[in-house]
Amino acid sequence: MSRYNKEYEQYYIYALEQFLINTYGYTEYDAKVKVMQDFDEVKEDFEMNEKWICELFYWRSYECWGDTN
Repeated sequence: MSRYNKEYEQYYIYALEQFLINTYGYTEYDAKVKVMQDFDEVKEDFEMNEKWICELFYWRSYECWGDTN
């Protein structure tokens, strides 16, 4: 594994841990354990929430700005 890939993997794991802490109130320790034990499950949850947040942001920005024509 290249250095770049290893750094990316570490950053992604950190992002998943922060997701659990900020979304579900996990402690730092519990988030680390959850990501180590259930990586695929946490990743799927993160990606589903990320998609929902993007859709919500798009809808809200449209609601705020509306059609300018």
